[in-house]
Amino acid sequence: MKFGRLDGPVIETSARKAIALPTASGFLFFSLVLLLLLGAVNFQSNLGFLMAFSLLILGFVALLFVGQNFHGIRLRAASDVFAAEGQDASLSIEMTSDFEKQKIQLASSVSQTVIDCGASLQVIELPVGTDRRGVREVCPIELGSLFPFGWAILKTRWYPRVRMVVYPEPKKPSQQLGAKSAQGLHELAVREYRTGDRMASISWKKTKSLSSPVVIDPKGRTTAHRVTYRTYATVSFELMLSYLTWEVLEAYDSGARWSLELPGVTLSESAGRRHFDESLKALADA
Repeated sequence: MKFGRLDGPVIETSARKAIALPTASGFLFFSLVLLLLLGAVNFQSNLGFLMAFSLLILGFVALLFVGQNFHGIRLRAASDVFAAEGQDASLSIEMTSDFEKQKIQLASSVSQTVIDCGASLQVIELPVGTDRRGVREVCPIELGSLFPFGWAILKTRWYPRVRMVVYPEPKKPSQQLGAKSAQGLHELAVREYRTGDRMASISWKKTKSLSSPVVIDPKGRTTAHRVTYRTYATVSFELMLSYLTWEVLEAYDSGARWSLELPGVTLSESAGRRHFDESLKALADA
């Protein structure tokens, strides 16, 4: 069965890009119309013809109402989906419409829901399947409407064109493997003593090994956390990726800067959400 198709992270539903299929009640409705037509032909009953064609007109009007209910709903896939391997994930979808009362069905490979859509913006979380580690497109979302009569359903498939990033399950490495905590590397920078600096800010421990005093600079750059596969050369590849994922998560949560080194891939030292997302994508695609 070929469905209609909507492409892109931002789309607007249209009855012209959907197919109409009868529901169970729709099959009963059209069976009744067929029986009335057969009876009218067999008995040459004008009343039977009148009732059959009246029901056909009613069915056509119902289909027009279903198309109107399905038309003009705007949907936007908010962002890429990130999830650890083996965990649940959801696609954030922003919805709005020019009409106050519309109902639409959304279904993924693992979930189905009915949403009341109106003029005000609303955001829903639709559960989606994650599968194995890797970077791939989110599976198509099925959109449909059988309201208000329920005799026919309009269906189309939406390809959001956003990525599903399934990164390795984070696992905390043991201290014997030589991993260092990002918290321990998050040290304050030091600089040379300047006139006007408070005596309390002098780092006496570091000054002992230097010819001139140095002070702690709270606004200085923190020490970066080097996340590298070389630390875990003795473990399996998948376990190594799980350890590295844990280190990246810890560095991000602590606000530290970090660099990431994987076989054939190196991300330079940085910090923040964008660097975090790039690191997870590199680990998922390793």
